[in-house]
Amino acid sequence: MTMMRRTINHRKFPANARRPGGALYATTLFLSLIVVSGGVSLVASQMTSRQLQANLRASDQSYYLARSGLEWTLAYVDSEPDWRTFMAKGGETEVDLGGVGKFTVSVVDADGAIADSESDAVGIRVTGEADRAIRGFELTAKPGPHPLLEYALVAWADIHFKNNFSIYGPIYGTLTTSSDQIPDTKDNAVFCAPSDGTIASWLKPQDDSVDKLSKPDVNLNAFTSIATKVPNRFFKNGVLENVNLTPTDAPDGNVNPNGIYYIDTELKDILLKNVHVKGTLIIKTGNDSVEFHEACVIEPNETGYPSLLVFGRTNATVDFAMAGTLSENPAGCTEVECLNGDCECMDVNEDGDFDDSFDPSVSGLVWIEAQTTSLRGSSWKFKGCLVGNDIWVDDGVLIDDDPGLSASPIFQFTDGKLHVQPGSVREVSP
Repeated sequence: MTMMRRTINHRKFPANARRPGGALYATTLFLSLIVVSGGVSLVASQMTSRQLQANLRASDQSYYLARSGLEWTLAYVDSEPDWRTFMAKGGETEVDLGGVGKFTVSVVDADGAIADSESDAVGIRVTGEADRAIRGFELTAKPGPHPLLEYALVAWADIHFKNNFSIYGPIYGTLTTSSDQIPDTKDNAVFCAPSDGTIASWLKPQDDSVDKLSKPDVNLNAFTSIATKVPNRFFKNGVLENVNLTPTDAPDGNVNPNGIYYIDTELKDILLKNVHVKGTLIIKTGNDSVEFHEACVIEPNETGYPSLLVFGRTNATVDFAMAGTLSENPAGCTEVECLNGDCECMDVNEDGDFDDSFDPSVSGLVWIEAQTTSLRGSSWKFKGCLVGNDIWVDDGVLIDDDPGLSASPIFQFTDGKLHVQPGSVREVSP
């Protein structure tokens, strides 16, 4: 039996031919480098992304810390009556919130003395810091007017209306508001009292549930420090008569540019007759009487200050019993005599002559620290806000409010809070 055999001849390579293994290794290494490089790039990209996200989170956190700092500052001011003194002690206040971060607050005003006036607007700047990210905000805020400025009369005790009087504005009596007759009421007249006060039933309209007013802490020295004192020789007999006190005129020529003048009665009674005040008149007395008789005209020079302040002791009395007219030339002197200072003449309306006369009136904010304040006389007008203890109104006096008084704060008569001014909040560079 013959068997068949298949012979397979293997291909033979030339002796000098390169084997394929080196190229494969190179390719593999190259691909490995690409993969490793891509992995490194991916890790680096992820790390960069994570760092960017961390930075963004820190930036957002510092943003909210700064905004929280603004809210904290405003809340602190609302709760702390003496906040200006506290803030004035150090340049900055830092609040550390532990691992969350911190914020830093600085409060300044225009004159650099934040504690010198509660009426000044302030600038608040807050920076928030979290994980080395810092963002900042600033705003402008100013105090609001004291709520009592919305009333024509404010009595810390009782108000009593007697005869022939007219009420054209809101009235506030802390204890009892009574009347001998039904008054003439117009405009926005309303008789108000807190829930524990009493209003006579025939005084209409009335509101016996208004918020109880807080009493401002009015400091005499804060006013006398910016006032010009009227020399005692002008009222040595207890009478100040035919005197003009304005930003441009004073009896001794010592003019206060803001029209703020100060009288110390040295614990004596004082009578003011035919006196014109355009600005602020401050009267310090004891348990004595301060009387405004004949015709006086008292008006504010600017809304930033009261027009009249009387600081008396427990038993002091203030009496507005005015009638007639205030004459610029009560003695009937010639114009030459008036210009030369030979007569007691005054140019009340500053029109260059001495021929005018004026009805008695009191306007602006009047603050009286005395036991009793009386408003009486012959049909004169009060327009503004008069604040006292016991107040009596009689004899045809007309009482009206002045809405302009509550439009902006008056020195020492603010609500003690800070109100952010519209459009003033902005982000700033740390």
